[in-house]
Amino acid sequence: MSSQVPGPPPSEPSPQGAPLPPAPGQSPPAPQYGAPAPQYGGGGHGGPGGFPQQPAPGGGGGGRTGLIIAIVAAVVLLVAGAATALIILLTGGDDEGDDTDDDTSQNDDEAYVTTVEDYFAAYDDGDCDTILDLYPDQFDDVEECEDEYPYTDPDDVEIEISSLEATDVDDDADPTEATVEVSFTEFDLEDDDEDDYTVEFTLEKDGDDWIITEYDSV
Repeated sequence: MSSQVPGPPPSEPSPQGAPLPPAPGQSPPAPQYGAPAPQYGGGGHGGPGGFPQQPAPGGGGGGRTGLIIAIVAAVVLLVAGAATALIILLTGGDDEGDDTDDDTSQNDDEAYVTTVEDYFAAYDDGDCDTILDLYPDQFDDVEECEDEYPYTDPDDVEIEISSLEATDVDDDADPTEATVEVSFTEFDLEDDDEDDYTVEFTLEKDGDDWIITEYDSV
């Protein structure tokens, strides 16, 4: 019989991952609480252990496209504005030139027509001074005109011209004699009566003016 005191049985290896029992005379290790701290870094985009990568703000491509569109729109507006201003300038200049030519032509070539129109206006108003200026031989003086004026009150008569045109001109380029035919209605407002007439006036150029020399009923 052996005199040796049997020692503790030999320790067996612990299963993988299990903590080893404390040796005789040692306190057991303190327990660990909570989950292990996450490990950061490493891992690719969105991979384990890393934050997912955020796309870069702005995108780059969209900003460049908006800038290009804005530049093109500005250029188009500038070109359209310049073209409009040029058209207005050119068109306005032509219109003014045409109006000036028309007015000058009418004053030079149809002054005899205007003389007859002015005569009718003076006759309608009983304006003997103007009547003698336009038709000097119709009366000897203003007094005779006023005595022989057919209406006591000019407001009692009204003349309405239906047609007035030159029927003969001796020289279209430089006229000195012309014939103007007028059709008109004479309203006698006092007697409530009216009469239609057609009269042909002969005119001659006197310096820069035209005067009536005679008239005949047609």
